Amino acid sequence: MADIFREVDEEVRQDRVQLWLARYWGWLLVVGLLIVAVAGGWRAYEYWTTQNEQISGGEYLDALKLARDGKGAETIAKLDELAKTGTPGYRVLARIRAAAQLGLTDAAGGAKAFDAVAADPSVDPALQDVARLRAAALLLDTLDMKALRQRLEPLADTNSALRNPARELLALAALKANDAASAARFLDAIITDRAATPSARQRAEAFQALARDAKPATQPTAAAPASVTPAPASPQVPSPSPPPAPATP
Repeated sequence: MADIFREVDEEVRQDRVQLWLARYWGWLLVVGLLIVAVAGGWRAYEYWTTQNEQISGGEYLDALKLARDGKGAETIAKLDELAKTGTPGYRVLARIRAAAQLGLTDAAGGAKAFDAVAADPSVDPALQDVARLRAAALLLDTLDMKALRQRLEPLADTNSALRNPARELLALAALKANDAASAARFLDAIITDRAATPSARQRAEAFQALARDAKPATQPTAAAPASVTPAPASPQVPSPSPPPAPATP
């Protein structure tokens, strides 16, 4: 009897499964097709992305070769085109490299291009900071100390990855302004920073020697008053001699 009951239960379960499949087989087919489509689409996207990265990488290398050959205008044109048509990563790299190339002959134009990268919210914050630093470096000889501080002091913060390059530029600007005290402060911060590279410390020590030798601008001394030439003494007028006494007879 137990075997009969088991066979009945098995038939009931099979009937339920068949009814469930008859009701939902269409949905199961759709889900299966979606899984296959998603997997195939993802593989196609990966292939497309890889191909585009390779194309953009080749165009970027072509632009660098033009730069090495001294073809500045062609380099900038190639990079500008890549900044429009390349993959996202290469678009940003192309903009930064084009700004650097322009800065070789036009410091103000290169700085403006770097500022545009720094102001673009779609650019990675780390690359924005790089663009800010490069713009300040191009303007080192034209901006006053106050303007350079506004640009560089946020980058010179202790939490910034670019703090030591920013401090170095600030020290150079201070030396240029004959502010030896400020220059020494920025250079000391580099020398005492454990994260500073050996080459950065060596440069800081060399600039520190310049800062020690720098003298504050001296004010011109007032001209000594002209000596007053004494007036010539009046000539002495001889007093008249008394008349001779009359002769006695």
